[in-house]
Amino acid sequence: MSQSNPLITVITPTFRGQAHLEACLKSVADQQCERVEHIVVDGGSTDGTVELLQEWQQRLGEHRLRFVSEPDGGQSEAMNKGIALARGELLGFLNADDYYAPGAFDAVLDACRDCQHPAFVVGQCVVVDAAGDELWHTESDLSKLDLLERKFPVNPVCYFYSKSLHDQLGGYESDDHLAMDLEWLFRIVDHVHVTPIQKRLGTFVMHEASKTACGLLDGRTDAAADRVVQRYRRQLPLGQRWQWLCRRAQRECARQIKLVYTHLRHPRMILGLVRNKLLGSTTANRGNRGG
Repeated sequence: MSQSNPLITVITPTFRGQAHLEACLKSVADQQCERVEHIVVDGGSTDGTVELLQEWQQRLGEHRLRFVSEPDGGQSEAMNKGIALARGELLGFLNADDYYAPGAFDAVLDACRDCQHPAFVVGQCVVVDAAGDELWHTESDLSKLDLLERKFPVNPVCYFYSKSLHDQLGGYESDDHLAMDLEWLFRIVDHVHVTPIQKRLGTFVMHEASKTACGLLDGRTDAAADRVVQRYRRQLPLGQRWQWLCRRAQRECARQIKLVYTHLRHPRMILGLVRNKLLGSTTANRGNRGG
């Protein structure tokens, strides 16, 4: 990076998020990091969000917390608006219902002392349910081949990157509000120096009212992600496409070998599968004959 301790800008897009927003603001303030500013872009909420932001701004100062509250075109537009307001060299995005791990910013700044520009610093993300119980976690990695297999940082709470990438490659797609972060990762992956941090940087809360959870339940999130993956798969040069096909074949071969090994160790499982297959075929044939 151009300096040993770059300024971090955390951007929080929100709309009617007052119920979760205070914990979000506290998550950033509790980092005890002087090199950070927090920008909240609200879509014109009338649920007490503005009053809460005013209270916290008086407490922290405008140099630490700034906000704008006005109607917008959705999350992607709010994210782009926050980018335009950002003064930091490093950007991070924090949804109103997610939170950072203690010491996350210090870990990011430590990593930036040795990373190349433009930087992409990625750590681990823990996904929890509304009760706080862990569902799964993601590792610290990013590559185009992983993106094509839809293995990517599941939430921006676990990564930070150089703001200059937006000067070079534009902003988030404003007409996509479900897979815009995946599309952005595809766009930048060949332009960044990825620095992994073997540390949990943040927590993604998957509660029933969250946009991600709702999108997963009705299939919209998967459909949006599939469209992005297919678009970038078609753009792959022949060499990378061959590399991806080989990698996928290796993974499938390894899966089949593991399956055979499991069956050999448990022969009764094979008999059970054969029996179920035969019974299923018999039932299906009987059903087809019924008129």
